[in-house]
Amino acid sequence: TLIPAIATVGDKLVVSSSRQLCRDLITLVKKDRGVVKGKDLVFHLRSAPLSSLLETNRQQYHAQLIREGRSEKQALDDLKNIDNMLAMFSSLEGSTTSSNGIFEMNVRGKLK
Repeated sequence: TLIPAIATVGDKLVVSSSRQLCRDLITLVKKDRGVVKGKDLVFHLRSAPLSSLLETNRQQYHAQLIREGRSEKQALDDLKNIDNMLAMFSSLEGSTTSSNGIFEMNVRGKLK
């Protein structure tokens, strides 16, 4: 079950898909174990929960895409493309940094 959780730790914002994961991340951030040192954003995405979330809420996402101006066919194509993308990988992780007007994003993934 997806129960999102959000917390702040100092100047860091922790966003998680579960309360326990949020607590674990808070512990790591408080211990300053280098998990987020020098990073503006750190993320880890697993495709299985995202696929499940999309499937559970498919009608709502479809309606939202149409409200935002997509045609019926475009909305269905968009959802199919998201399904195809999620089917390609098991996880993605990455981080961002910015300094002196330069933005850098690093992403690593594990393919299925």
